[in-house]
Amino acid sequence: MNSRKEKSKSERHKDIAGKFGEYFVLYYLSKNNFECVKFDYVGIDLFAQHNEDESEKWGISVKLFNTQNQTKGILKNTITKAESSCKKFGWKPYIAMVFDRENEIDIFLCPTYVLREDGFLHMSKTKYRWSFREEYWKKYKKHKDVHFLSFKLDKIKWFSPNTPNGN
Repeated sequence: MNSRKEKSKSERHKDIAGKFGEYFVLYYLSKNNFECVKFDYVGIDLFAQHNEDESEKWGISVKLFNTQNQTKGILKNTITKAESSCKKFGWKPYIAMVFDRENEIDIFLCPTYVLREDGFLHMSKTKYRWSFREEYWKKYKKHKDVHFLSFKLDKIKWFSPNTPNGN
């Protein structure tokens, strides 16, 4: 049993957080010279094409994780679906993993083949397992094909737990 008490959230938080992850990845790609769009197809959430290299067409599956636990898993079937759909369109399959940590949000974006590289992630029968231990994060960030973005959430003045107006 987890000894940390989880903060109360909206009943729709999971859906809202997932959409936030997708749109933040879209924002970042757009800011970095990609034409991109929300795309609803089996295993693919986003499509992106680089403006200076039209051969760079990506189908991206976005997964958002709350990091209360030490490991998170991505179903192998999720990757298979994304790769199969991308093959139909002639796109490169990518995965964007958005991690909602207590006071920061981290995003890893990489081609799906990176997940299968020997020693990159732990694998079970059904999942690719992502560890949150610091030594693993250093390894993930150093990989030549992994794009990494992080931003801090600083509360200057925000809602207190019992008062909607924050006072």
